[in-house]
Amino acid sequence: MPHVVIEHTDKTADQMPSVCKDVFDAAAQCSTFTDPSAIKVRSRLCANHTGGTGDDFAHATIRMLQGRDDAAKGEVADAVMGVLAAHLTHVANLTVEVVDMDKPSYRKRSL
Repeated sequence: MPHVVIEHTDKTADQMPSVCKDVFDAAAQCSTFTDPSAIKVRSRLCANHTGGTGDDFAHATIRMLQGRDDAAKGEVADAVMGVLAAHLTHVANLTVEVVDMDKPSYRKRSL
């Protein structure tokens, strides 16, 4: 945990490998995560989109198991936003959202 999913437009696709790596590194430095091997970062190209200002965006959803306080969520959100802002200086809309995952219904299988 967490799962970080970065939705983005085609204008940022070439930058996503380095963005994902740096988001992973930034998340690993957050005090709320004790096991960096549990952090997962991926990006999804949004080929079809409309709305907002301009036609370029990146949105990171950070999914974490429920139970973390607002300070911990803010730390992670700030870290991810810092990476997005540093890499995607030309992008009109950058957003980050932390979403609680429901512990009773979450399942994981690892080999």
